[in-house]
Amino acid sequence: PYAPGIKLTTAGEFGPMLAVVIGDAIRSQVYWGHWEQGATGPLAVLRYVVPQEKSHYSVSVDLFRGEDLPDFPAYHGEITVDPANGIILRLTAESELKPHNSAFKSGIMVEYGPVTIGSRDYICPVRSEALSTLTEYSTYGVDFTAFRFVTYLNDVTFTEYRLFRGDVRILP
Repeated sequence: PYAPGIKLTTAGEFGPMLAVVIGDAIRSQVYWGHWEQGATGPLAVLRYVVPQEKSHYSVSVDLFRGEDLPDFPAYHGEITVDPANGIILRLTAESELKPHNSAFKSGIMVEYGPVTIGSRDYICPVRSEALSTLTEYSTYGVDFTAFRFVTYLNDVTFTEYRLFRGDVRILP
């Protein structure tokens, strides 16, 4: 799509996103969503809503100004948990921003799963999707309004994890 000057950059899939959402959600509103069938059994889906004044979820939008100004909007989403062990398997966050003369929506989903690193299994991000849509409008006179719709999608699969470890010995 033709959209010079607008970019979508995501960050935080490896921990900060999880920490921000869980921290904000427990200080806001968390409620029951529904049961969902997972690969190994039922999964619990919790929903949450975070008002802007409690938000630490940073969204940056660069609209032709050459600057990435962060905003901390209200947002909502779902947290999918395996009730057998308490492991979070999926996290979503959807926000709405209202830049001047436009409507901006942004959402991110991170899926977590077991990853074997060395000889041990760890729960790590295995996939993420970030979707942003921008609707810009300009009014020309009384009878004409121009719209421009732009959609960005980042679809990422995380692979080839490596374990970095060191050994320490105290010498006499």
